[in-house]
Amino acid sequence: MEHAFCSCRLVYRGIKDNNKDISFLHTAIQLNSISIAQSENEILRPQTRKSSKGLVTSLVTKTLLGVMICLPRSRSSTLGISTSRQYRGMGYGSEAINWALDWAFKFSGVHSVSPNCFSSNMCAEKLYERLEFMREGRRRERVWFNKS
Repeated sequence: MEHAFCSCRLVYRGIKDNNKDISFLHTAIQLNSISIAQSENEILRPQTRKSSKGLVTSLVTKTLLGVMICLPRSRSSTLGISTSRQYRGMGYGSEAINWALDWAFKFSGVHSVSPNCFSSNMCAEKLYERLEFMREGRRRERVWFNKS
């Protein structure tokens, strides 16, 4: 693969543990309560700059691929994606997921990748269905958001 960190329209780079990346993640993702509610398996609470720094440190040091699409190292993996509001509905999510799947199967040795989203995130469920992921089950009573 000539361009391992590019897809049709996007260029992927590693997350850097610096002020610029921490500020971006904090502002674009961590301060968006809906984004946090749909991507975290923890109690919804206000995010601090310190928690954003901790997230960046974790993405840099503890993930197999840290490009805002993170796959933990194992033979099977989960996939989740967060997209800033202004870039939703433009096909970037599909493109990024397809690139991540390509990377996972070609370079990391995984045998399966499962999407991970909350039932309240209907857009993500529709995207994963459109990308032909098969629902294999639900984890119940993991996180409650707006009584769903």
